[in-house]
Amino acid sequence: TEACVVFGQQGIWPAFFNGWNLPGVITLDSFFRYVNEFKVLPGRNFLFQGTTNRVLRAATIALSRKAKSVHVIDQSENVTCWRAHSDRFLMNGGKMLMNHALQRAVADEVGNVKLSYIKNPQGMLILETDTIVLDVVNEQKMNAPTEWKRGLFYLQRRVSPYETYCDE
Repeated sequence: TEACVVFGQQGIWPAFFNGWNLPGVITLDSFFRYVNEFKVLPGRNFLFQGTTNRVLRAATIALSRKAKSVHVIDQSENVTCWRAHSDRFLMNGGKMLMNHALQRAVADEVGNVKLSYIKNPQGMLILETDTIVLDVVNEQKMNAPTEWKRGLFYLQRRVSPYETYCDE
C-alpha cells in the first residue's frame, strides 16, 4: 500500500496522484535548497502545486533563473497568496491554472518525470514537465486567514530544545 501523505520536517505533503514518488517530484523546501544553497534549478519545465506566498515566490525565482516554462496549479478557484506575488509571477511570463488538480505523472524511459496529467472541469490537460514541486498542505489549511476569522489557529512549539516541534 502507498501512503496518502508524506510527513516531512516542515509539514505534511500530499501524495494524492499516481507518480508522486518519481524522481523529479520534490517538496518546496527541496526546491529552495537547490536554488539557494546549490545555486541550480532542479529542472527546466516546472509545475508548482498550490498558490501560497512561498509557492509564488519560488515560481518567480524559477522564471528569473530562465526556466523554460513554469505553471502553478491549484484545486480551488481562489488564489491564497498576496496579489503582489501573483502579479509579479504573471508579469514574468508564468501561467496560473485555477480549478485544476494533478492526476498523475508519467515517467520517461530513464524513470524521471516527463508528463503531468492535470484534470480540470473541461477535461484533461497534459503538460510537459520535468519537475513537480509540492507545497505543504497543513500550513495553508490550518493557518489560513479563513481559519483565523473563525477563531481557529495552529501553533507549533518546542517542549525542549532537543525535541522536534509539538503541534497543538
